[in-house]
Formats: sequence, C-alpha cells, structure tokens
Amino acid sequence: GTALPARWAQTAPVQNGLAWTQRASPGPSARYSGVLAYDALRGVSVLFGGFTTVVLNDTWEWDGSGWTARAPVASPSARRNHQMVYDPVRQRVVLFGGFTTAYVNDTWEYDGNTWTNRTPGTSPSIRSHSDLVYDSARNRTVLFGGWNGANLGETWEWVTPSTIAEMILSLYLLQQKLGSGNASDSRG
Repeated sequence: GTALPARWAQTAPVQNGLAWTQRASPGPSARYSGVLAYDALRGVSVLFGGFTTVVLNDTWEWDGSGWTARAPVASPSARRNHQMVYDPVRQRVVLFGGFTTAYVNDTWEYDGNTWTNRTPGTSPSIRSHSDLVYDSARNRTVLFGGWNGANLGETWEWVTPSTIAEMILSLYLLQQKLGSGNASDSRG
C-alpha cells in the first residue's frame, strides 16, 4: 500500500466523511479554560489565556499550519473561563470577563496587533463561563448567562461606536426618504 504523509498519522477512522486530525506543531503550553476565536479577516484563530498550574495571559495565533506567539504591547490580565468572539464589522476579537484570582467584567478588543481595554459606561456584572456570539443580522455581540458564585440568566449586547454610527446613518437615510415628500421641507 501507499504510505500516508506523516501529518495524517493521527487521523481517526473516517465515518460519514468526518474525522478529527491531530496537527503536530510546537505552540502554546498545554492548558484548559483558554478560549479561541477565529479572526476571519486575517485567517487565524486567536487563543488567549487559560490555566496550567497558573492562570495565563498569553496570546497565540493558529494559521492552519502552525502557532505564532504574539507579544502585544497591551493585554488583558491573566484569566480563564472568559469568552471571545470575532466581530467582522469592526474586525476585532472581543473578549469579556472570566476569572483571574476573582471574577472580572472587563471588555477587551484585539485587532491583530494589540489588545485595547474598552471601558463602557454600562457593563454586565462580574462573571465567567458566559456564552458569547456575534449576531451578524444585527451587527452586535450578544452575551448570555455565566457564573459568579450563582447562575446568571441575563442577556447583554455589546453596542459599539460603529454599530451606533450605522444606526444613526440608517435613521438619517430613513428621515431623508420620509422627509423628501414632506410639505414643510424648506429645501424646496
């Protein structure tokens, strides 16, 4: 028979055309409770944080063939059980909450070069283990639930400046459309 390339040596038996393939590549240390989000613009999966024997705050990127350690000028504090999702409109990975030595409720954004701490006027309470998704129909990030010593059942939406700008533009265009036939319009 024909020998398979070494990278296929760990492929599980295929059933219904589906299989996991283990990729051998040096990269981040073994860990749990770190989080991955796929950055569609740059074509990389971004890994942040997690836990080994200590809580981590490292940033790594997987491009499909290898891991690259990133060294952003600014980064969130070490944490685990946080959440991340990619916002394709703003082209940023959004990170929320998690557990350091205590529960946190900070919001960070990663643009592929550095992490930026966002300080919204209103924010969900401290929590870890929440669910975070990007709602592409409404161009916003949605957070649900979590844990801060008790189960949480709240729903929050991350409304960003570009989202607000899009809403203002939509309202302006609607006003222009509706106002064009208005007899009190002084523009003639």
